[in-house]
Amino acid sequence: MSELLPPRRRTWWKLFRLFCVFSAVALGLLGWYVTTDSFQQAVRRRVVTALEKATGGRVEVGEFHTIPFRLRVDVRNLIIHGREAPNQVPYLRVDRLQAEIKIISLLSTTIGLRSLVVEHPVAHIVVYPDGSTNQPAPPVGRSSGKGPVEDLFSVSVSHIEVQRGELLWEQNTIPLDLDARDLSLLMRYSFLRQQYETRLVVGSATTHVRQYGPFTWRADASLVLARDHADISVLTVASGKSEIHFSGRVRDFRSPQASGEYRGDLDLAELAALTRHSEVRKGSAHFEGKGSWRLQDFSTEGTLVARNVEWSDGHLKTQNGRFGAAFSVTPQRLRISSIKASLFGGDLQGEVDVANWQTSLEPEPAPGRRPVIGRVPAGSPQRGSVRLQLAAFPLAPGIELLSSRRLPLHRMNLSGAVSGSLEMLWVGSIRDAETRMNLSITPPSEPQPGQLPVRGQVAGVYRGSRGELQLDQFLLNTPASEVTASGNLSSTSSLKLSLTSHDLKEWRPLFQGAYGYEELPFTIHGWASFNGNATGRLSALALNGNLEVYDFDTTLPANQHHPARTVHWDALTAALQYSNSNFAVRNGVLIHGRTTARLEASLALAGGVPQPSSPFTLRLDIRNADVAEIAQIAGSSRPLTGSADVSMYASGTRAHPHGEGRVEIRDATAYGAPVPFLRSDLRVADDELQFNNLEANLYDAPLTGSVAVNTSTNQFRLNLTGRNLDLAHFPKLQTSRFTVDGKADFTAQASGTPEQPSLEAHIHFRDLAFDKERAGDFALDAVTRGQQLAIQGHSNFEQAELKVQGA
Repeated sequence: MSELLPPRRRTWWKLFRLFCVFSAVALGLLGWYVTTDSFQQAVRRRVVTALEKATGGRVEVGEFHTIPFRLRVDVRNLIIHGREAPNQVPYLRVDRLQAEIKIISLLSTTIGLRSLVVEHPVAHIVVYPDGSTNQPAPPVGRSSGKGPVEDLFSVSVSHIEVQRGELLWEQNTIPLDLDARDLSLLMRYSFLRQQYETRLVVGSATTHVRQYGPFTWRADASLVLARDHADISVLTVASGKSEIHFSGRVRDFRSPQASGEYRGDLDLAELAALTRHSEVRKGSAHFEGKGSWRLQDFSTEGTLVARNVEWSDGHLKTQNGRFGAAFSVTPQRLRISSIKASLFGGDLQGEVDVANWQTSLEPEPAPGRRPVIGRVPAGSPQRGSVRLQLAAFPLAPGIELLSSRRLPLHRMNLSGAVSGSLEMLWVGSIRDAETRMNLSITPPSEPQPGQLPVRGQVAGVYRGSRGELQLDQFLLNTPASEVTASGNLSSTSSLKLSLTSHDLKEWRPLFQGAYGYEELPFTIHGWASFNGNATGRLSALALNGNLEVYDFDTTLPANQHHPARTVHWDALTAALQYSNSNFAVRNGVLIHGRTTARLEASLALAGGVPQPSSPFTLRLDIRNADVAEIAQIAGSSRPLTGSADVSMYASGTRAHPHGEGRVEIRDATAYGAPVPFLRSDLRVADDELQFNNLEANLYDAPLTGSVAVNTSTNQFRLNLTGRNLDLAHFPKLQTSRFTVDGKADFTAQASGTPEQPSLEAHIHFRDLAFDKERAGDFALDAVTRGQQLAIQGHSNFEQAELKVQGA
């Protein structure tokens, strides 16, 4: 067929085949060449030359590898030296750089990267005395064909990741981890002005900051970077629904001076999630202003407006909150003016003005540490003022501020609207502020379930430097209680205090939070009042006054043997003393029917709270106590009656009490048998209650012995002896069919628990007579062996013999 082709076409066909063969050979040679060390070194030299031309610094590359057909570059130990000294950390050091190149255009100077991973980059900025830095500059010389502005490079990166990055600015290290996408950077250098002109766009970036979680943001910046200044025409940083805009200038890198204008819109929910403040649920804020900054000084002023704020900490909650204020900040003065807020359903207006506000902000820097920017000298005292005007502002936020572990007022769920003025003035520290208040509290018209409505008036001054409280007027009313106070609370004067309540359940959350009571151990059916004086500081309060309580019940706690028991009392009167170190009851009188108890007590406290090791003293004198009620309170159902007098003195600690006393019981009965009297010495040793030197009379027969009971384990010990007990007085031995007469002597020893007692008893019956016929004497012994009771008996009758043995 080739013979049929014209000669000219055959020639072109041969040339085409030769070109294909040559291209294949050339591509093969090129493919082999790009794998050689010679090619890698050539590319390495070109990269070093390009970097040195772009930056003006000296470039070092440790290892350089390319995979041409995959368009990948791997660079290790990349170092760019600036103007720093040879023994200093270089301007830029990168442990490893991995790039995947994409071709944008064969004729374009723009560098396209699919991905760029930079591992442990460290940038070091040194500021010299003339204000310049160690930042290198491209060489001034250029070919005649170049203009005054040269495009150094233009970079477009689809994905960039910076791992373990650091910025060294003199002695400070700023960590930086970055994961960004759709990043583009255009950098030009003006030889005439000797400055960089830069445009940076970040489509999406994720940054990790140490104390906060990762957050995603985007940015757009246009700036001019010269040797001694930087002009920022546009800087926009956005994250989610939040945006911040800035434009300004930075001069003199040795002593940096920055000035500019800013504005921004913040989504408060996103900001709260970033800073890990979960209390903020919703809201937006807009701010704008201008400012300047330098090492010795700074200033800023502007306005801040927040809307639709939703905040909740579990106790308090606000919705659709608004806040607006103008601010002005310098190292010497912090001023927040024109405050207007609508929070928690109330309104607030005011201003804050603090001179030398940084003085108490943080401790003085350690020797050798760089001073805080714009720091006021330590010798300048702080002076401040806060003036607020409240209108129907809820009481709950103020109660939260006043609550503490020892005084958990927030648990009472007080409800009311506060109106009035509040003013704070201080010199030195805000803890020493003098706070003047003139407030009125109005209860809600329809309280929510669980709320305790409050009505009141508060007018006074608190002097924080001395911990003194002056109350010109203090009145609080709840549905069942009233509290009034007036006077000066200090170490040299007293505050008159009065409290009256018809239902202490209102105060149950307070006692529960302070002392851990789930339920109050007392219930008032009548009323309770306290009238007295308070002295000392609020942090070390001392109370002294008289307590009166009428018609109330107390609840004895349950234990493993008995359920909780309730005791009714008619009245209680006592003089109380309380301080952080001591609690005392003087001239206490407790009345229950015919029973009267007089008591004196004291208890050592640690920080106002009793401890298991706290020592105590108790002197108790009870008259005409009902034995049956005492038995019932003790959890016993045994048929006991009588009247008892008890006198006792106890001391020690709650864990190890001890004491002594005396018990006398009159006109008693036990299981139907009359006991004209019973006397015993009383002794308390830890958990054991002992009745020693016990004396009693039963049917004109003397009884003696001792009894001990362990109140925690319910174990007991008993040693009892009786003489000349007349059997004729026992009804079960005197029946219509059979009668028994005689005398009995006995000794009994027992121990253990009521459920598993151990007993040893010996009874000697004398002059026994059955149906008026004398028989003689009889001895009976009873001993327990485990769960069995062994009984042995033998007679000494005149005309017969009787033996008893069994178990």
